[in-house]
Amino acid sequence: MVVTVVGKYKSSALGNICNAKKLNLPGNKAPSSSRKALLLVLVADAALPLKNNLMRPHAEADVVYNEHIQVFNCRQCHARRVAENAFDLITGQFKWYSTKYNILHKHVYKTVLATVAMHNFF
Repeated sequence: MVVTVVGKYKSSALGNICNAKKLNLPGNKAPSSSRKALLLVLVADAALPLKNNLMRPHAEADVVYNEHIQVFNCRQCHARRVAENAFDLITGQFKWYSTKYNILHKHVYKTVLATVAMHNFF
């Protein structure tokens, strides 16, 4: 998930859940084809604070002196762009994502799964 607006994140339900550590992400597990565990995090821009489950790019001053940080920032930026582009594609194809709806939380998961299934079908 991509988070970009600081004020909205702090006061949002997602921000409150992340701060309370109740996001309920799956544990860090190694895929069957690897020995290394995958860390599941939210990808954000530099405006948000660094947290255990919120990954953001390093500061500009650090990037100049360290090639590893440059590579990390490029990959982090790419991950953010991929997530934003995927959401833009879904929004373009399913116009109802562009409007606000009062949907119960228990129905959101099924709605997103149905959208992905229809997107893969069409």
